[in-house]
Amino acid sequence: LEYRIMTVDGLNLRVGKLTNAKVAFLLVFVQFLFFASANTVSNNYFQKTWLGNLTWALSSASLVSLKRKGLTSGPRLEIVDGPNLVLNNKAVEVNVTWKGVQYSTPDDIVGVFSCHDEDCSESSLTERNPIQFKAVKGRKVMSFTILIRSDAPAYELVYMAGTRHYPELIAVTTVLIPNRLWEKPQHVRLSLVSSSTHRSSSNSAVMKMRVMWTETSLAPLVRPFGVPRTRLRWGTSPGEYTESSFPTAIYTYDKEQLCERTFHPAGASGFSPPGLQFEAIMNNLKPRTTYYYNVEGSDEEFVLTTPPKTTNSQPSKMIVMGDVGQSMFPVDGSLQHSFDNDEHGELQAPRVIKSITRLLQSDDVSLVNHIGDISYATGQTALWDNFMFEIEPAASQVGWMVGIGNHEMGWSMSDMPGSDSLGECGVPYAALFPFARTHPVTTKPADGIKVVKRFPMSKAQALKNEKLWHPFYSYKHGNVHVVMMSTEHDFSPGSVQYMWINKELANINRTETPWVLFLGHRPMYVSDKFEAPVTALLKEHVEPLLFKYSVDVAMWGHHHSYQRARCRVYQGKCNKEGTHQIVTGAGGFEHSPIGNDTEEIWAIKDNTSWGVSLLDFKNETHVNITFIEHKNDKIIDQFWVQKQAQTVDPPHQTVAYY
Repeated sequence: LEYRIMTVDGLNLRVGKLTNAKVAFLLVFVQFLFFASANTVSNNYFQKTWLGNLTWALSSASLVSLKRKGLTSGPRLEIVDGPNLVLNNKAVEVNVTWKGVQYSTPDDIVGVFSCHDEDCSESSLTERNPIQFKAVKGRKVMSFTILIRSDAPAYELVYMAGTRHYPELIAVTTVLIPNRLWEKPQHVRLSLVSSSTHRSSSNSAVMKMRVMWTETSLAPLVRPFGVPRTRLRWGTSPGEYTESSFPTAIYTYDKEQLCERTFHPAGASGFSPPGLQFEAIMNNLKPRTTYYYNVEGSDEEFVLTTPPKTTNSQPSKMIVMGDVGQSMFPVDGSLQHSFDNDEHGELQAPRVIKSITRLLQSDDVSLVNHIGDISYATGQTALWDNFMFEIEPAASQVGWMVGIGNHEMGWSMSDMPGSDSLGECGVPYAALFPFARTHPVTTKPADGIKVVKRFPMSKAQALKNEKLWHPFYSYKHGNVHVVMMSTEHDFSPGSVQYMWINKELANINRTETPWVLFLGHRPMYVSDKFEAPVTALLKEHVEPLLFKYSVDVAMWGHHHSYQRARCRVYQGKCNKEGTHQIVTGAGGFEHSPIGNDTEEIWAIKDNTSWGVSLLDFKNETHVNITFIEHKNDKIIDQFWVQKQAQTVDPPHQTVAYY
């Protein structure tokens, strides 16, 4: 029999099997402790103090013995205020203090750990990374805002000394989340359905939208009589849902699917259960129509306005940006394991998302394209929850289309080898955004109900079946055909992706969609201090295809800046039959250094602003492209692309025609 020692409010509890002879003694003892220490018991049902531990243990007949250290002796971590619901009931705020810590140092931290069950009976806290933390630095009280996660019914707040590599657990207290909160659907987001616009029998255009959301894996998938536990409902009036659909697929992953677990955190110290990703389809929607929708089990109503139908006469407006990420520091001052800003996360990301939300509400934008380096979770999988929470206000309004980047994919066996995903190797990305691929993964029935459970596969597993791993795809939006490549997968001549790009560009109906927008993560053209090998490969293999098929605009991320060529470009020079090249990777991560090159192709190179690019395809011949800074929606750059008049503007001119 395994025993686990946990210290809570000065008590050592040894968990195992309870014998009948000890029940009577423990009941008397608990009653005595209750009256002696009533002040240690919170009247808020979120908090799980020593009494909560004891009550739970007795009810499940699992407590063996109890050694009292003394209620006032030894280090203790105590909740002094809260937990209180905040952020529209999607997080709890809690204030903690510590007592009896004799040798506190500035390097001590208080960390927050998620638990997959209420008694937090997981591996040692010293073997896992906190999802957020703060350094003590002389403080006596700390406030945390903890996001409610679908597979985390409890959280442990831990005072830890030592170093990151050799941590010492000093004191623990636990926060319980009521079932009604963590069992609710969350992280609602939309995406387009490929070839979603078609003609009905009445010859009027109808379309589909995909809705995805996260739910817990800790509850049954079905209700009595085999009915799925949740469904999607929608209608054209608030609160009146005339249509509904059940989930068509469920996605998830576990730590065994993650890569290089012996030396990367994603499948080890950084792993947190992701819950289940549900997918349902809204059918028979009319273009440019407002719909109200709800995921059953949630008390939230979301609003979407459908995109324009696919035709050359329909203008469309969309956002493109890369390299966004997330950060809890602007919310409560918490740090996290991250590459940038000294473990503060992507500090500008929340502001960028708020700017996007404002543009959606005021500027008739009907699509967002996020071209790689999505969350920067980089092996700390709970940070994907942070990102999904962050984008929900925007992603629940319009389609949020994504492309894969090096921080989602990079590992030693990827086509572009590296360690930038820290073991994720594309698996969380594939589960959260399963539409972002050419071929869907294999499906199988789940529990005999009309719900399909699909599991994304890592590159190593996908090598057995190449069709399982093609994270490049295309879609139409109004008068635009969008092609999303993967710069993280082989695109050399003869490769699957190269042949797909060639065929996709060749088959575009330019009468139906006169504009072609080509997207990828790593840039083909960029002013950088270091010439990346991938840049040269893109110029060698992909640029001839863009030239051959007259692609209008190519946009990239990866370099954390905004850069725009002053002309159509081919083979490094202005060419009236070339492609407009733009880098829009200033979505939230720390800026990258600009190169000292003297190439005359550049109109603007900005690594001082964060923001997004707004593309307004006015008609068949004109598109207006604007780079909008995130703080006050200031226009940093604006120019026009005109299909007929092929002129070149002088370098550094802000507004120009092409």
